[in-house]
Amino acid sequence: MKELRGEVETLDEETATLQTAVETLTQQIADVEARTAKAETFFQRLQALLSELFGGAEPMPEVPIEQEVQP
Repeated sequence: MKELRGEVETLDEETATLQTAVETLTQQIADVEARTAKAETFFQRLQALLSELFGGAEPMPEVPIEQEVQP
C-alpha cells in the first residue's frame, strides 16, 4: 500500500508539472495569435495606404481591414 501511495503521489506531482507546462504553452499560443493578428492588420493597412498613395496603377484586390486586436 505504501509503495502504491508513493507512486500516486509521484503521478500527482508529474500531473501538476504537466498542467503548468500546458498553461504556459496556452498563454504563449495566445500571445503568438495576437501578434499574428496585429501583423496582418499592419500589412493590410500598409497595402491600402500604398494603393492610395500610388493611385492603384494595378488594381489591388479589396481586402477588408480588420480591427486591431488587443492582447
